[in-house]
Amino acid sequence: MQTMRCTIHNRDLMRLGAREMCPACLANRSAGAQRLLTSLHERQAAMDLSARLGEAGIPSEFEGKSFADFTPASDKARKLVETLQTYCASFDTSRHKRKGFVFIGMPGTAKTHLACAMVSAIVATGLRAGYVSLPRLTRDIRAAYGRQRGVDELLRKLISMDFLVLDEIDLHGTSDTDYNMLYDIINSRYEKAGCPTLAISNRPLDHLQRDLDERVVSRILAGTQPVVFDWQGRRDTRRRASAAEGAQ
Repeated sequence: MQTMRCTIHNRDLMRLGAREMCPACLANRSAGAQRLLTSLHERQAAMDLSARLGEAGIPSEFEGKSFADFTPASDKARKLVETLQTYCASFDTSRHKRKGFVFIGMPGTAKTHLACAMVSAIVATGLRAGYVSLPRLTRDIRAAYGRQRGVDELLRKLISMDFLVLDEIDLHGTSDTDYNMLYDIINSRYEKAGCPTLAISNRPLDHLQRDLDERVVSRILAGTQPVVFDWQGRRDTRRRASAAEGAQ
């Protein structure tokens, strides 16, 4: 009995069940299916990343900003960026070693830039990270009053983030309710395993300890030291450059 051959690849056909198939044709079909499946996975991954970035709440000024976009003003700043990059790259491990950060320093020293770069880097690993300023959080909480479970859902979202940035933490509102909600967020995250919080302020540590109560700050730092951004800020750099140009 003569063996049938593939007219495309000139190869003997092989019987697969009730059908005779060319191994080369079958491989081509499988490769095409694999390419399609890979394409679908990549498209879904891009959609998931976009959704997580949308949920992260990064301010428009810092959307798409990364560690590479930051130009260190000193050797200390360069080493800090390297440390933060390593922390984010190994977040699954490092999240259990350090419960949080406090960034303090003058305006314009890139505290928010680097914090948002951390959020973006962690989101890119497939986890949930978020940014919120305390004045914005206060407004959102007040806007949520009157909606069934509105405040609870907002707080639950922040507490459940794998990594959370709280900017302008000393501007937390003046009422006891505002403070108690801030404490609830920080304390709930402190009690969970592997949910670090990063707080940002232009004020020195002793001011934060008086304003927020030392127990709040200690729950963020969890025995670590604050990160002091004590290098020259962008505004100072521009001011010095303008003064130099005027002197010429």
